[in-house]
Amino acid sequence: MRRYPLKIHLITLTSVLVILVGGSIGWLAHDRTTRILHESTTALTEAVSRGVAREIALRADRVRAMLRVIATHEALRTADFESRAAVIDALVQALRAAPQLVALYVGYGDGDYLLMRHVDGPRDAAVFETVPGTRFVIQHIERGGIAPISEYIYLDGDLEELGRRPRPEALTFDPRQRPWYQGAQGEDIVATSPYRFFTSGLMGFSLAMRLPDPAAVGIVLGADIRLGDLAQELARLRPTPHARIGLFDGDDQLIATTDADQDATIFAPLFAAHTQGAASLVPMPGKANWFGRVLPVRDTGHGNYRLAMLIPEEEVLGHARLLLRDQTLLVGILLLVGLIAGVVISRAMARSLQNLAQTAVSMRSFDFSDRPRVQSVIREVDDLSVCLDDMRLTLGRFQEISRRVAQETDLELLTGLVLRDTVDIARARSAILFLQEPAGFRVPAALLDGTLEDDSATACLLQHLERLRVAEALRRGVPVTTDLSVQQAPNGVPPELAGQPHVLTVPLRTRNGKQVGALVLLGGTPFDASRARFIEHLSGFVSVSLETRELIRAQKALFDAFVRLIAGAIDAKSPYTGGHCERVPVLTRMLVEAACAATGGPYADFELTEQEWEAVELASWLHDCGKVTTPEFVVDKATRLETLYDRIHEVRTRFEVLKREVEVGAWKRIAEGGDSEAILAELRAQWRALDEDFCFIAECNSGETCISDEHAERLHRIAARTWTRTLDDRLGLGPEEAIRKSGTPLQPLPVREPLLADRSEHLIPHARAVKYPAELAITLPVPELLYNRGELHNLLVQRGTLTDEERFKINEHIIQTLVMLNELPFPAHLVQVPELAGGHHERMDGRGYPRNLRGADMSPVARMLAIADVYEALTAGDRPYKPAKTREQALHIMGRMAGKGHLDPDLFNLFKDAGIPERYAQMQACGQDT
Repeated sequence: MRRYPLKIHLITLTSVLVILVGGSIGWLAHDRTTRILHESTTALTEAVSRGVAREIALRADRVRAMLRVIATHEALRTADFESRAAVIDALVQALRAAPQLVALYVGYGDGDYLLMRHVDGPRDAAVFETVPGTRFVIQHIERGGIAPISEYIYLDGDLEELGRRPRPEALTFDPRQRPWYQGAQGEDIVATSPYRFFTSGLMGFSLAMRLPDPAAVGIVLGADIRLGDLAQELARLRPTPHARIGLFDGDDQLIATTDADQDATIFAPLFAAHTQGAASLVPMPGKANWFGRVLPVRDTGHGNYRLAMLIPEEEVLGHARLLLRDQTLLVGILLLVGLIAGVVISRAMARSLQNLAQTAVSMRSFDFSDRPRVQSVIREVDDLSVCLDDMRLTLGRFQEISRRVAQETDLELLTGLVLRDTVDIARARSAILFLQEPAGFRVPAALLDGTLEDDSATACLLQHLERLRVAEALRRGVPVTTDLSVQQAPNGVPPELAGQPHVLTVPLRTRNGKQVGALVLLGGTPFDASRARFIEHLSGFVSVSLETRELIRAQKALFDAFVRLIAGAIDAKSPYTGGHCERVPVLTRMLVEAACAATGGPYADFELTEQEWEAVELASWLHDCGKVTTPEFVVDKATRLETLYDRIHEVRTRFEVLKREVEVGAWKRIAEGGDSEAILAELRAQWRALDEDFCFIAECNSGETCISDEHAERLHRIAARTWTRTLDDRLGLGPEEAIRKSGTPLQPLPVREPLLADRSEHLIPHARAVKYPAELAITLPVPELLYNRGELHNLLVQRGTLTDEERFKINEHIIQTLVMLNELPFPAHLVQVPELAGGHHERMDGRGYPRNLRGADMSPVARMLAIADVYEALTAGDRPYKPAKTREQALHIMGRMAGKGHLDPDLFNLFKDAGIPERYAQMQACGQDT
C-alpha cells in the first residue's frame, strides 16, 4: 500500500476549510435575512397593538356620547319608578345602537337602583329567571316608600311587559358601595379596569358619570361595555393565517383571542419566557417553534391592556428559507467538486484516526480483546497503528498474567501458567525455571516447545547450567545472552533445547531484592538489548508468583505446626489423655468423607470445597484447645479426694492415729487393773470396726462407686468420730491457705477433730468475677466457688469423681476454646472454625453446653465432630476414672444417646453404616494416627 506524508493531507484539509468558509458566507446571508424578518414581525405586532387600542377607544367614545345624551333625560331625576320608566325607551335605543353595551344603569343617593340590559343567552335567562320571550330585563330597587321594593320586570322585543318577579334578596345590593358609583365624583366620565361580568362571564369595563345639575344630587349613570367581541377585530388584524393574538388585562386575564376554541394556556410559554420588546423564538409543547411578543396596548384611556401575539416560525421564515434554498443551490453547484474531494479525503483520514481512538479508549477501559489492525495511507498513522497494536497485545498479556496471579489459588498450577504467558509475551519457544537452594539449583518447572515438563524430564538440564550461564547471571545480577549451536549441545540435552540456539538468562529477585533463581528463555531469534530489558521487567510476575507460593506455603506450614503444637501440648499436660487431640481429627475426617460420599439419605447432597476441608481439619485439631487453661489435677482426678495428691492418705493417717489412741486407752485400763482379756478383745473389735470404716471410705473414694443414701448416712456417722490433734495446723502454710485458715477460730491444743470434715479453708473463691464475651451467648451457669475441697463434699459426689465446681472447670474448656478461637483473625474461608470447634458438647435437644444450641443451630460438621469426640472418649483406654469400652459397648451407648436427643441419629447411622468404627480400630491396631 502506497503511503503519503502527513503534510499532503494537511494541504488537502486546508482546501476543505476554504470550501467551508464559502458555505459560511451563505449561512451568514441567511442569518441577516432572518433578523430582518424578525424586525418585521416586531413591527407587525406594534401595528396590531395600535389597532386594538383604537378599537377600544372608539367603543368607549361612542358609549361616552350616549351617556351624555341619556344624562339629559328628565325622567332620571324623578323620585319613583313610574316616573323614571319614561327613560326606558332611551335606554333600549342605546342598547340597540351599541351592540358592545351589556347594560345601562342608574344609582341614586338614597340607595335606589335602575338597570336595563339585554337578555343574551341562557346564562342571562337563568340568572334573571326570565319568562319565555324575554328580550330585556329591568331591575329596580326603591327604598323610600312604606315598604322597600325590589323586582325584575321582563319585556319582549316590542317592550311589552311579560311579567314581574319580586327579588327581596336584592335589597342587600347598594349601588352606592360599587366602585363605578364611588369613582364618579366629578363631571368627567370615569372608566374601571377590565373585569369579568358576573352574569355573562364576558370580559369588559364600566363607564360612569355623575349628573351635573344641582337638582340631580347623588345620581350616577353607568354602562357596562363588553370586550370579548374584539376577537373579530383581532382576527382581522393578524398578520399571517395561523397567527394567534390575545388581549389581556393588567392581571394577565384573557379578554379576547383570535380563535374562540383557544384559551390563555396557548400563551403561557410566551409569558413564561418574559418576551418583552423584540420578537423571540418560543418553544410550544407538541408544536414547532413560534415567534412571539408581548406589548402593552397604549392610548386606550380605559385601563391597562397587553397584547400577546404568536406567529408560527414557518410563516415568519418562509421567505427567508426560499432565499436560503436559492443561495444554497448556487453555492452547492460551485463547491460540489471541492466538497466531494474533501469528503473522500477527510473520511479516509477520520476513519483511521477514529479506529485508533476506539482502540485507545478500549485499552483505557482495560479491554485488550483482539481487533483488526488499522491500516492507513498516512505513514505516521500507519506506524502509530502498528505500535498501538503491539501495546494492546502486550498489555493484554500483562493483564491476563495479573488476573491469574490474583485469582489462581493453586500455586503449583500458577507457576506453570505464568511461565507459559511469559514465553508467549517474550516471543520465545521454551523456558526453564531454576530455583537457587543451599544444595544447588532445582528445576520446579520447564516449558519445552509449549509442553510443561516435570522434574524427571528436565533433570538432564541441571548438567548444562554453565552452558546456559545461570550462575553468571546470578553473580552479575543482570540478564545474560548466550548463543548455542546444535553441534555444541552435549549429549542428553533434549532436542527441543538443542534446536533453540538463542538463550536469555534473567535473574529472579524477590520484593526485598534477594535473588532466588533464574528464568531461562530459548528462542530461534536473538534477544536484543531492548527485548532483554522488557523480559527482565516481565520476569517480575514469575518472581512474585514464586515468592507468594513460598510465603503462603511457609505460613500455612507454620500455622499447621502451631495447631499441632497446641494439640500436643494439651495431650502432654496429662498422661491419661495423650493422643485425644490427634485421634479426634482422624474420626472426624472419616465421618466427613463418608458424608461427602453418601449417595442417599439426608447427606446425599453434602460436599465440601478444599477451603472448607481446611476449616474442618483446623476445627478438629483445635476442638479442645481451651484445655490449656484447665488444671491438670482436675483433668486427671482419679478419686473423689484427689487434688494435687490423693487425700485418702491424710484420712488413713487419722485412722492410724485413732487406732493408736484406742490402743493406748486399752493399755491404760489394763495398767489400772482391768480385765486384760476382755479389754484386748474389745480393742481388737474396735480395730476391726476402724479398719472396716476406712475400707468403706476407700471404696467411696473410687469413682466407680455410686454413692447411695445408705453410703451417705454411714459417711456422716464415720465423720462424727473424732481424733486428737496436738500440733498447730497453721504452721508452715502458704499465703493463700493461711488467709483461708484465718477465718477459723483458734482453739487450744490438744483439740478433738472429726475424721472427715468440710472446713472453711476448703472453700476457694474465684480470683475475679467470671465473665465471657456477650457475643458468645454462653448459657453454662457459673458455680459460686472456684473449688470446694471439703472431704465430705467430695466423698458424697454421687457419680464419678468431680464436684460441681470441678465439673464446671472441666466444661469450661469449651468456653475457653470459643474465646481463644474468636480472638484469632481467621481469613474468610476459615471463619467457621470457632463454630465447628466449639459445638461438640452441644446436644440435638438443646440441653448441651455451653450455649444450649439445638441440632438445627449447628452445622453438619459440628455435629460430626461431636460424634467423633464421644466415640474417642468411650473407646480410649488412657482415662484414670474409667476403663475403655469395647466397640460394641461404645456403639450401644451412643445409640442410646442418639435416641435421647444427645447425638444426631442420621450421622450416627452413617457413622456405623460406613464402617468407621472397624476402620478406626484397624488403624489403632497398626499404630496409625492419620
